[in-house]
Amino acid sequence: MIAIPGIDPAAPRKKGDDETRVLPTRIRLWDFQAKKQTWISEKMSCPATIAVSPDGNLIAAGGDWEDTAICVWSVKTGKLLMKLRGSREIATDLTFSSDGRQLLSTFQDGNVILWDVSPAP
Repeated sequence: MIAIPGIDPAAPRKKGDDETRVLPTRIRLWDFQAKKQTWISEKMSCPATIAVSPDGNLIAAGGDWEDTAICVWSVKTGKLLMKLRGSREIATDLTFSSDGRQLLSTFQDGNVILWDVSPAP
């Protein structure tokens, strides 16, 4: 499986938008062996970085120009599990730990934050 950000061609455009404006985007998860899309996120303006947990259960995205929070979703349910806020700047990289319980994020301002994304007991 792979996560691919993509422009939503059906997204409404505002009067005066030019061709370089980023349209709302959804993150899409594809199973290439089955040749089908398996998951789609809510709309974001444009995620700069995406990570999928090693077990494939979580997907995280950050770097949205309109909201600098990092979003973490359950791939199985599609539910937004958490919005992580730790910097006013955009996330530039996300990496899950090998057990998928932590998420490392870096930001444009040089901050690095390690988040606990393990499920609540």
